[in-house]
Amino acid sequence: MYGSPGRIFSRAQIGESLARTQLSMTGIFSVSSKARATFLAAGLVVTSCGNLLYGQSSSTPPLWDSYRPNQRQAESAETRSELQPLKPQTLPASNRQQEITKNPVQGMSYTESARDTQRGENPNGPGEVFAPGQVLAIVGGEPIFAGDLLLTINEIIQTKASDAPPFVKEKMREQGIRELLPRAIETKMFYSQAVQMLPDPQQVTEIKKDLFHQLEEKQLPALLKKYQAQNVAELDGRLRMLGSSWRAVKEQAAEQEIAKYAITSNIKIDTEISHDELAREYRNTKEQFHLENKVRWEQLMVSFAKYPDRAAAKRRLAEMGNEVVYGAEFAEVAKAKSDGFFANQGGVNDWTKPGSLTNRQLEELLFDIPVGRLSDIIETEQGYHIVRVIERQDEGHIPFAEAQDQLREAILDRRQEAATEKLLKDVKTKVPFEILIDGIEF
Repeated sequence: MYGSPGRIFSRAQIGESLARTQLSMTGIFSVSSKARATFLAAGLVVTSCGNLLYGQSSSTPPLWDSYRPNQRQAESAETRSELQPLKPQTLPASNRQQEITKNPVQGMSYTESARDTQRGENPNGPGEVFAPGQVLAIVGGEPIFAGDLLLTINEIIQTKASDAPPFVKEKMREQGIRELLPRAIETKMFYSQAVQMLPDPQQVTEIKKDLFHQLEEKQLPALLKKYQAQNVAELDGRLRMLGSSWRAVKEQAAEQEIAKYAITSNIKIDTEISHDELAREYRNTKEQFHLENKVRWEQLMVSFAKYPDRAAAKRRLAEMGNEVVYGAEFAEVAKAKSDGFFANQGGVNDWTKPGSLTNRQLEELLFDIPVGRLSDIIETEQGYHIVRVIERQDEGHIPFAEAQDQLREAILDRRQEAATEKLLKDVKTKVPFEILIDGIEF
């Protein structure tokens, strides 16, 4: 099982790109007894929710495909003119400030939080739109800043398109915000509801302090290593260059953790799954359990190019083969004497599928010879070979008995997703929100 029955979301909901690049803000806390007691006193049912947190993209955002280096020179001025930045909606400044300052629970003002990110330098040079302190939305009286999303987006840009032109990077940021903002709003809604469930909303300040301490204790060393920082001050500088700050990272991580309470305390699902349900799920998704025909194998090889004649090459390979026959480790012989491509890895070739080798004779042998048996000497255009199959997987399907844990997880995931969608619809009616940029569907 991927998680316990109390987990929130399936792995399919976690985008691979985000999972690789985003800070480990989810599941990093083991909530202390003090924080847990505070929520229990408020009537929150604390359940195990695994390491997944609601609010992440279900797939890799398509925006990362928008840049291709070989097309860079072909970009025209007309194309550039079409890349329009996000435009704030018309909102009276007085109304906006009134909403932003409605913060009954945080230990800092929003103007302070904005300054945290606004002081960050533009890592892409002057002339670009780069406003971490811009308010994108207000949820339950609390703002969502561009800086809350830019850390993830800028890290992906660094990985996928570090040499892209500035205007392309800015377009990618705009599209990234459109991808991530709806999820950030949902998380903020659940956070707001969790705060409302406390007897005294001011208690959230103490809970956050406890979570901050856990973050610094458990995750700070890994973050220092990731960002090649010697201390917190250097880490903060690195984060600011990416549009965030150490303070903002801690706030966001704590709010995400608190949001879990609102989710887990309001979702109840039936965890009983009958044998008939499992069997039906297996029939409907059997192709997901398909097994391909493939082999893992090891090889000793001599190259004709390294010997005066083929007879000498064959004698050399025979000597290697006999060493293995008389007890030498195959991998050690391969590392020391083989000319094969993977000799430095002990001659081991990873999983090989039918049709992937250029030499048909060698391929047919790999899918026919018994596992663990040394082959005879085989001649190809490049040289002589001795092979041995380490493991073979025949084509077929994972048996129903072995697939039941995965089947059960898939069924529970669907139930959780349905319950969460229902909860989100309810939360939307209770938590006021306002999106301050155009073109966001929520």
